[in-house]
Amino acid sequence: MKVPRVIDLSDMVSEGNEHSLSGIFNYCHLEIIRMLRLKRNLWKVGKVLVGMLLLLVCMVWIPVSAADAHESTSGLATLGMVTVQATPTEDATVTALNKEKLAQEVQQLKEQNEPNFFRWLQANATLLSTLLVVIGGLVGLWLGLQIDAANVKSERKSVFSPL
Repeated sequence: MKVPRVIDLSDMVSEGNEHSLSGIFNYCHLEIIRMLRLKRNLWKVGKVLVGMLLLLVCMVWIPVSAADAHESTSGLATLGMVTVQATPTEDATVTALNKEKLAQEVQQLKEQNEPNFFRWLQANATLLSTLLVVIGGLVGLWLGLQIDAANVKSERKSVFSPL
């Protein structure tokens, strides 16, 4: 690292730059320290950018390789004849049980969709509590202003009333 030369103010005057301070600030030690910090921060930015690029490459490459692995078929899979078996007929008791189960599910859905005051309160609890706090604050502010106004009136009466 080069060490900057120190400039004397008398050198500036002799060069005819007595009204310019740019010569002093160009060789300021603080500027050199700031520039070194900026260069060090640029390395940090470079590391972050390289890390982000590697992350992006991994995000694209891993799902593509996984998809390629699932695309190929195993060696045991071959073309052949597929036989379809007929579904057996249901028993009367199984049919009756399925109908009863379906009726219970319908009844449960009706109960769930029926408007209920307590479910409405539960769904809107956050909004209602916020409104309650705001209304309480406004009432407290209004009462405080009323008390202040009454205090000011009593002070005025006491100041202007004869003893």
